[in-house]
Amino acid sequence: MNIAVTNRKGGVGKSTMSLHLASGLATLGYRVALVDTDSQGHVSLSLDLPETDGLYRALVNDEPIEDIVISVEKDAYSPADNPAKGHLFVIPAEDKTYQISSHIEQQPFKFLNFTDDLKKVLNLHFVVIDTSPTIKDLDSQIFMATDGYLYVSEAEKLSRHGVEKAIKQMSGLVNDRVRHLRRPTTVLGVLPNKVRNTDSHIYNLEEMEAAYGKYMLDPIRLRTAWSEASVYTETLFTYAPTSEAAKEAWRMIQQVVEAVNAWHQTK
Repeated sequence: MNIAVTNRKGGVGKSTMSLHLASGLATLGYRVALVDTDSQGHVSLSLDLPETDGLYRALVNDEPIEDIVISVEKDAYSPADNPAKGHLFVIPAEDKTYQISSHIEQQPFKFLNFTDDLKKVLNLHFVVIDTSPTIKDLDSQIFMATDGYLYVSEAEKLSRHGVEKAIKQMSGLVNDRVRHLRRPTTVLGVLPNKVRNTDSHIYNLEEMEAAYGKYMLDPIRLRTAWSEASVYTETLFTYAPTSEAAKEAWRMIQQVVEAVNAWHQTK
């Protein structure tokens, strides 16, 4: 399954949630590829991996997957007392990522075919796609390849608006996916992130609950462990595995797995 972690607003924590979703799934026993589609390359930075234009090389230069994928050591993302039962791979991005769309605009299913090849070559259960906050020409290809969406949002008005725009964009592609690919699409969840116990955040959470109902996931609270783990280029699962922040991250992962299983049962 291809999962896009997205919002049309930056700074909401998409890369952080993408990393922890992919790491958590791998720890549970799944084989997962985390694809960075943002030229800022935050995925590689977060795991202290080499910063390379892997996605560009795969989509534009047609280099073999084996040459561009990074196999991540289990101790880089899972705790020592609970080492990953699966495996995490990363497709890195860097400066040339923004150029990809101009090279493949005549190949509308290039990204989709790439993710299909990834799953075959690496024997994957999941491809987690960390999306860019800015609208790019590559987005249509990414979303055409996406089976399920995880929307990350702060409990703020502008962030909520970003989710609304992202869902509208997805809705416009659903029929195209069914018509051209015979592949359905689902919303796996709307994840409130960086939540604080303030009147404005409580109000915005209520508004999100009213708007998205059954898709709402349990909120991720704003906790110092998140920023501290980032400073040391670690995941929460290695930096503070017993923290409340890590427990909330695990709850998010469990809810996404439950949503995936429910979707498969209705297909």
